[in-house]
Amino acid sequence: MLTKLCYVSMVIHSKYR
Repeated sequence: MLTKLCYVSMVIHSKYR
């Protein structure tokens, strides 16, 4: 569960670079 949030956060950060 938490892992997914971490992954999503990373993806969003990469997209919002």
